[in-house]
Formats: sequence, C-alpha cells, structure tokens
Amino acid sequence: ADRQRGMVLLCRTTADTDLVIETEQTTSPAGIPTQTIVTTVDKLQRAARDVMVLHLRTPRSQTLQFLAGQHMTLAIDGIGPRNKSIASCPCNGMNIQFHIRHVAGDEFPDFIFNRLQLKQRVLISGPHGHFTLDAKSQRPTLFLAYETGFATTKSLIEHALSADAAESLPLSLYWLATRSDGHFLANQCRAWSEALDQFDFLIFFACLEHM
Repeated sequence: ADRQRGMVLLCRTTADTDLVIETEQTTSPAGIPTQTIVTTVDKLQRAARDVMVLHLRTPRSQTLQFLAGQHMTLAIDGIGPRNKSIASCPCNGMNIQFHIRHVAGDEFPDFIFNRLQLKQRVLISGPHGHFTLDAKSQRPTLFLAYETGFATTKSLIEHALSADAAESLPLSLYWLATRSDGHFLANQCRAWSEALDQFDFLIFFACLEHM
C-alpha cells in the first residue's frame, strides 16, 4: 500500500524537504551483476533424514542481489565447488538458503552433513540462471516441484508473495515426491494455503520402477 502511494520507509532518517529518489530496479537476469561474497554458516536445519537446509548470512555491507529462480556456486575450503539453487526470497539478500540432499559417495553433501560448522565461511559466487518469474504476466501461475527441486520453487513463490502477486492472481503448487518425507517443507506450504485465498497446494507421490 505504501509503494502504491509513492512512499518509502527511511528508517531513522527524516527528510527536511521534499525529495525525489531514483533507484535502479531490474527484472532481468542481465541486469544482475556477478558477485563473490564470503558468507558464514548461520544455521543447519535437518528438514528430512537426507535433506539439510543450509542458512548462510552475508555481511551487512554486501547483501546478495539475485532474482528468484537463480542459483549460486558454493565453495568451501578443501571441497570442490557446487552449483545450488537459491531457496530463499530476493527480498532478504542477507540471509540465503539452500537445500542440500545427502547422496552416498558425494563429498560435497557429506561435508555439509557431517563436517560443516556454524560460523564457518562459505564463498558464494553468481547468481546464474534465467528461470525467473514474468513480473508482467497477468495469468494464473502453476508451480511444479520434484523433491529437492522445491528449492527454486520456494524462492519463486516467496518472491511472488512479497510482490503481492498472490493477492490478485491464483497461484498453485504441485509437489511430487517418491517417499513419505519427500515433501520436507509441507507445513510451510500449508501455511501459505491457509493464509491466502488464491494459493492452492497439492502433494503427489510417484512410484519409480527400475527397468
């Protein structure tokens, strides 16, 4: 509502006269600069038996600029870099989330699950990718997610919610998994569905057969 009235929150700063403030905004990946930021591990949250939500915090002076749907390259000393989808909203570029699935024999998730410590440094670079929301679209939006591929979907949905898109256009989320704990953030999705009249959430299970 404030944005529609042309108002902006200036925290503790008070303007003595009328001002015109010019800001640069972009909805295109081409307008996002490549960034390299040394972050610290803020939280390690076990969301399922083999899914970890990794919370990284940037310095206050170097918050990450990105678009929902993009991914970053994560590098930890002694471990090869890995590309991971951002699972958090661009509205909070200081607190970045990633969903890490543990895979036997893969040193990167093994390090995250068994050796990574709070406050440890993680170098992130990017962002990469062009899978972003069309901010100008006036059509209902359907999100399709498969297990930990929900990370990208979560970022897109949270961005849509922060932009008030859910108030005017229907949003639907279909989340497919192959096991009982595959919808590891289902409670968050149900909370969205209960709070928003135009948000629908459905979960599906698939049985994969090996040929």
